Amino acid sequence: MSYQAGEELDKGTLRSVLTQYEEEPLPVNIIHMEGRRVNAKTRRFIDLAVQTLKQNPFIIS
Repeated sequence: MSYQAGEELDKGTLRSVLTQYEEEPLPVNIIHMEGRRVNAKTRRFIDLAVQTLKQNPFIIS
């Protein structure tokens, strides 16, 4: 979960320990029912989540 603490790790205010036990990064997926019209709140959430995740420099894509 380095994306949550990436800035602090870069600044040196946090230090990684037990790095040999870190898991490989997993992809982030946003899933919704296909074939149905997505309501405006759900569509807005999906759009905001995608935008926010893409802007985070600590998420490996």
